[in-house]
Amino acid sequence: MKRLKDKGYSFVELLIVMALVAILAGMALVSLTLINTARAKQASTVFGDEVNALRKKAMNMVSDDNGTPNDTSDDIKYGMVLYYDTDNRFKAVEVPCELNSVGSNHFYQYNLSNIGDPVILSSRVEVKFSGIYTSFNDGSTPNGTSPVSDYVPTALNSAGSVCIMFDKKGNCTSGYGEYDFYKKNGNRVARVFVKQNGSIEIR
Repeated sequence: MKRLKDKGYSFVELLIVMALVAILAGMALVSLTLINTARAKQASTVFGDEVNALRKKAMNMVSDDNGTPNDTSDDIKYGMVLYYDTDNRFKAVEVPCELNSVGSNHFYQYNLSNIGDPVILSSRVEVKFSGIYTSFNDGSTPNGTSPVSDYVPTALNSAGSVCIMFDKKGNCTSGYGEYDFYKKNGNRVARVFVKQNGSIEIR
């Protein structure tokens, strides 16, 4: 009886297997890139929709001013705060904003005790803001009256989050400028422009 000899893979067969693995890995990488790009673009679209909804709400609000000169205690607007939570998810939440004063400075301070349900924009993007925002929540002095560039919003309970507000005419009074949406690899995939006249453009 003849003894069968063990037969291994040939060099050509190994090359074919390695080539197939490389092709499959490349396809998976391309698919993942496309998925992350789509998620980032979707986040910019959802963000634009949320800002549009906030603008419409501001324009439809009934004034709560009691007509008393220099009395700002009951002058309340609604704003949308952009921030990252502890899990590094980018969120937007609607908050009431009350006009306050410190010396000669007048500013809107948002109240975290009565916020809406946060909207998760994405967990796979980084958003950088270039523009002007004047809202904050620490109640000391305005820290956003100067233009910022490539600014990344921070936690909700910090003065570093960005608040967008509109007046009754639909003009943006805080948070107008450019919002750039980046994938985790640093590539920008979408831009949202919130203009001072209230118009919103997504590219």
